[in-house]
Amino acid sequence: MAQTETTTKEHFLHQRRVGRRALILVLILTTAFMVAEVVGGVVTGSLALMADAGHMANDAFSLSLALGASIFSERRPTQRQSYGHYRAEVLAALVSGFALILVAAFVLYQAAGRIGDAPEIRSGPMLAVALVGLAVNLLALFLLREVQHGSLNIKGAFLHVLGDLLSSVGVVTAAVIMWTTGFFLADAIISMLIAVAILFSAWRLLRQTTNVLMESVPEHIELEEVRSALMRVPGVCEIHDLHVWTLTTGYEAMSAHVLVDDSKGDEDQYNNVLTALGETLKSSFNIDHTTIQLESAALQRTGAGLEEDLLCDD
Repeated sequence: MAQTETTTKEHFLHQRRVGRRALILVLILTTAFMVAEVVGGVVTGSLALMADAGHMANDAFSLSLALGASIFSERRPTQRQSYGHYRAEVLAALVSGFALILVAAFVLYQAAGRIGDAPEIRSGPMLAVALVGLAVNLLALFLLREVQHGSLNIKGAFLHVLGDLLSSVGVVTAAVIMWTTGFFLADAIISMLIAVAILFSAWRLLRQTTNVLMESVPEHIELEEVRSALMRVPGVCEIHDLHVWTLTTGYEAMSAHVLVDDSKGDEDQYNNVLTALGETLKSSFNIDHTTIQLESAALQRTGAGLEEDLLCDD
């Protein structure tokens, strides 16, 4: 069981390193295009481009934060931080979520100011910049698509890039409308839609990170299913104080008190039950970081003056 946990940790750390390489590439792409988009926004007068540039600036900050948190999370456990520093990634994702909300609020405020007085926009250059941005965001999204499932931190970065992609689609749409029809109010309207999309991404990310920090049962695990699976292990009479929580994305932990039928005097009973419990948790729920306290059913019967079949079924 110890070897299984070591193997899982090695796989877990390998996924983190692969994700980190992707973050570095995406950070370089995002920062480079952010500068180009600021210049394009100033030259064309487009709020949608500036909104997208602001979103990408926030992304560059969030990606840097995610990268730093990914490195920090691999520090060894200490006497104070006995679980290690895995939650650093979750905290980075939380900050990223709040930053998304601030960006969305700023864009909504600026767009509202242009509703009654839409300025003329140089839509041709705006379209050219937006198309380049669309290509950059598609590449960044591709780089993060596979690695985002293993970390809330990287998922936060993925959602930022997805928001950028939606922003680029919106900017391209606004540029085409203004270029073909002269309807310059499209710039403010598309900016508002971009802001709403950003808010939706932020809400999802904040909900997931809050669940982790509150040590909620992971969304993909049903606590009663865990209890039922453990109760099917031969020799198990009762499960209580059962808890399952997430240390960081992809790394769940579990603790429980297990009442064991030791009435037959089998010296290996406890070891057999503990091994079977560990195998069940690993194979059925991919949980291998476990703390299981085994308790004697025979001692509880003796202390309570109960009959044998009141606590354990044969």
